[in-house]
Amino acid sequence: CILSKYRILSEFLGLETMLAIVCSSYEGINALEKYDPEGLINCNGGLHGIGSSIGKRINGRFVVISLEDIRQV
Repeated sequence: CILSKYRILSEFLGLETMLAIVCSSYEGINALEKYDPEGLINCNGGLHGIGSSIGKRINGRFVVISLEDIRQV
């Protein structure tokens, strides 16, 4: 699973060192965070769901970079 690779990478680098998550497409970015019908973050999905499953909360923002628009055609 791609998200578990990000978790392992963030644990290895540490929160102070990890600058951004890089995704190859906007679809990957959309998988990182889920919202409820009122527009609030669903803490049971995406990165927040992974964090809560291992007993860690994600507070604040995280930077995500998409490579979709910078690929060669």
